Amino acid sequence: MGLTEQVTRLEAEHFRSETSPLRQATLLQPTPFLQPANPVLPSPSEPEGRASLASQLFDESSLDRSLLIRSRLMGNSGVFQTVQGSRTETALSTDVGSLLRKSKQVVGVDVQQRSPIISDPRVRSYNTGQLLTKGSDWAAARPDLDSALSKINSRLVDSVRVIRGPYELRYGTEFAGIDSQLLFPAIDEPVGGLATMDYSDNGDQWFSHQRMTTRVGDGRLLLAYSHSGGVDYRSGELLVPSGFKSRDAYAAMVYPLRDDLQLFVNYLHLDQTEVELPGQFFDLDFLGADGGDLRLVWSDDPASHAATLEAWGNRTRFDGAPADDPRGVLPEVEEELGNAFNDPSTTLQASTRGRVVSQGFRVSWMEKFDAVRFETGFDLRSRQRSISEDFLITAPGPPAFDTEIKTNLPRGHVTTTGVYLQGSVDNSCCSTTTVGARLDYVDWAVEAADIRDRSNFRDVTNGAINVDLTRNSRLPALYIIRSTELSSELTVYAASGYSERAPTLVESYADGVFLGLIQSGISRVIGNPSLEDERIIQCDAGVGWQGNRLRWGVDGFYTWAFDYVTFQANPIDVVTGARLLKYINTPEARLLGGNAYVDWRGPAGTHAFANFSYLRGTDESIHQPLGQIAPPSLVWGIRTNRSTSLGEIACEVSVRSVARQYRQGVYRDVLPVVGVLALEDETPGFSTVGLRFDWQPRERLRLVYGVANLFDKFYQEHLDYRTGQGVFQPGRSVYFGAEWTL
Repeated sequence: MGLTEQVTRLEAEHFRSETSPLRQATLLQPTPFLQPANPVLPSPSEPEGRASLASQLFDESSLDRSLLIRSRLMGNSGVFQTVQGSRTETALSTDVGSLLRKSKQVVGVDVQQRSPIISDPRVRSYNTGQLLTKGSDWAAARPDLDSALSKINSRLVDSVRVIRGPYELRYGTEFAGIDSQLLFPAIDEPVGGLATMDYSDNGDQWFSHQRMTTRVGDGRLLLAYSHSGGVDYRSGELLVPSGFKSRDAYAAMVYPLRDDLQLFVNYLHLDQTEVELPGQFFDLDFLGADGGDLRLVWSDDPASHAATLEAWGNRTRFDGAPADDPRGVLPEVEEELGNAFNDPSTTLQASTRGRVVSQGFRVSWMEKFDAVRFETGFDLRSRQRSISEDFLITAPGPPAFDTEIKTNLPRGHVTTTGVYLQGSVDNSCCSTTTVGARLDYVDWAVEAADIRDRSNFRDVTNGAINVDLTRNSRLPALYIIRSTELSSELTVYAASGYSERAPTLVESYADGVFLGLIQSGISRVIGNPSLEDERIIQCDAGVGWQGNRLRWGVDGFYTWAFDYVTFQANPIDVVTGARLLKYINTPEARLLGGNAYVDWRGPAGTHAFANFSYLRGTDESIHQPLGQIAPPSLVWGIRTNRSTSLGEIACEVSVRSVARQYRQGVYRDVLPVVGVLALEDETPGFSTVGLRFDWQPRERLRLVYGVANLFDKFYQEHLDYRTGQGVFQPGRSVYFGAEWTL
């Protein structure tokens, strides 16, 4: 196949992938839409700052990181979705999870919005430990406060790739993934900049962002700074504690060391203070994160082969304490303590702190021979984590007394060594088969000196440690995807994968730590060092039609999970009011679900869309619903775009309807009790309406105005916590923003 034919085919594949209605389907405003909802990379003649797809992949004099960093060997199928993060400067999205929640390009991703700036995304219910989150391999410092992707400002994201199954083995054997790539300047990007300012009246939330690109010798340097803040937002008659202050700085450089060798390096610094987390026992007094990524890319012929060396490192640390707020969780806990000690004036002081450090490297090689492409690589990843909590219970009496309690996640480290191979074959003009395999060796250990004297992991009679503090696992994974174009409009695909993952340090060694992991809120969590490795087999299938105006599709999946990690639970702790949760394996669980979408582009810039998502999980061993499963949802709307003498003007009306979740999560009783407990409340259904206007009066100026939750619906998401006064989503919010390109 000649170079021209290769370029034409790749551009066509990219267009079909990015313009899939599955990616276009709207979830929630606000997101900008003056630019095409499905960005197509510009042709070489267009005056864009970034290089065309052809030059990115095949121009030897301007080798871009796309071939090595962005491109994957997968066929175009519904198990992958992409969001162009750099197109959302006025989105009022904050982190990567918020971007996915508000994106028009992704369905099947549920997000627990913990605060306006911290969100926890779940792909097909998979979250911490089960969900791979790439982006310098960030990790949550504490799984109920921050998340792996909450450190990354959505305005710094170039693209986010959602992998809805074990179908990307470059980064690990987890069951699904979110691959976020941070912004880098193109090697030929002109000097320039961008400034945005966004504001929402509900909670006085404001977000400012500035960035600029400049020359550094033959390379390019991008510098960015963001600052945001807010106070409590309104939901119905309630004020939800949700204040925050956040600042981040980012630098990224690309530099050609030789004609066939380029250097990519970036650094991110974040600090967040006075972050209120509704429904949580602890708020964040401070969270700081620092991380960097370095890549060396070599290729003397980017059209056929390339090699990459990547290295990364990051650290997140935090300090937290409960807020003395009648709307919070602390008053509930103090009331329970007063009842337990028969002294209503009993008080509780508490604090938490911790850190997580991650580092590693990866060496990979990519090769292309006409219809055959493959990538192979080796990596080493290391992560260290610790959490501590201190509690002081004071009862004035008489008799007066103080009781000090300490809990922790002992300092531990996990080292993973892995090797992988992925490849694809174009079987004919209309069919592609993609396969992959990976093997990880995981070795981890916990510091014996960090095991408390009154630990759950010590013998009650002699105080000796009675669990293994070291462990290792061998984790295989493999998959196959087959995608076939039955016609120029109709495509079908089928995929199947097998994967294993090891339990996390929290799941294994949490020593009575008070974490908010389920809907009912604060729980006293005890790890289980005897947990087995979790295993899944997943099958996906789908069909899609993409005509000139009408596009539709249906896809579904079914997952068999073995030794699925869940909880044993007791009803209530008589002293603190917290539930006791202990991690266990359930022998067998099932997950199933699917999506359907339709997208119609009418005349004169009219665009109508709708999509539907469904997910169901069952613990087959007790024949009860799994917890933390979002209910079915339907999104539909209409969008118009007009060119006038005043500039480009666009308007969108969208509706999001979520069904009642009657399948409440059920867990086993803590032994010796034999039975089950329903620890979730039923969540009523709701519908919200959004209205948005976008105006581009000048080439370099864009303005946006809109109303979220137009009819001021008072509602909760099923994943929201129920502790304190409960977590409720924002009521009617009027927002506006401006973007100025320099």
